[in-house]
Amino acid sequence: MGKRSVVAVSLALTLGWVTRPVLAAEPPRVAAEATIATGPSAPPVRGELWSRISVKVDGGVAIVPGQSLGGYARLGADLALSADPARARWVWGIWDAYEGWFGDDAGGFAIPFVFFAGYRAPPFVATLGGGLNLLTINHLADDTGAGFLSPRGEVRLGLDFGRAFVLATSEVQRRWMWGRDDITLVQAGIAVGYGTPFEQRAEPAR
Repeated sequence: MGKRSVVAVSLALTLGWVTRPVLAAEPPRVAAEATIATGPSAPPVRGELWSRISVKVDGGVAIVPGQSLGGYARLGADLALSADPARARWVWGIWDAYEGWFGDDAGGFAIPFVFFAGYRAPPFVATLGGGLNLLTINHLADDTGAGFLSPRGEVRLGLDFGRAFVLATSEVQRRWMWGRDDITLVQAGIAVGYGTPFEQRAEPAR
């Protein structure tokens, strides 16, 4: 073997040993990039209910059969719960409000609290409800009275778009009172609500 061959072999071996640690020390790019990547957001919690809180306004016709014909207005809050708001499912909840009604030489005030349940197949919904007027004050035919915990029931049918809803309502109340005879109040109208979209509690971090 000539001198040139010996020098070439020695130079090749020297370069190989010098560059080997440098190449081995370089971190793999795939591993580094994998640590930077972020995964998708956590999925909804299985079995956790979806909830929506809305402000709603109602209005329509109010009738005391055989005694008065007038109207009513109501401002309240509505809490609705569902197992899955994107699909056809049962829905239930509660609402409360400040309510006033008026007629010929008649009128009154109430604070209702109502539980409801029904079926929601977006965008359609139908519910039945029942509850109590925590307080009632009524004036009719020059006679005024007040009462507590009088019963009421309702039927609601309409459109529910998730964040907003428009419902036709029909209600009957039996207003128990001290100071005058009890009265039956029938109401029919429209309820419009708007609030948060249906939301689910986020899964706690572990």
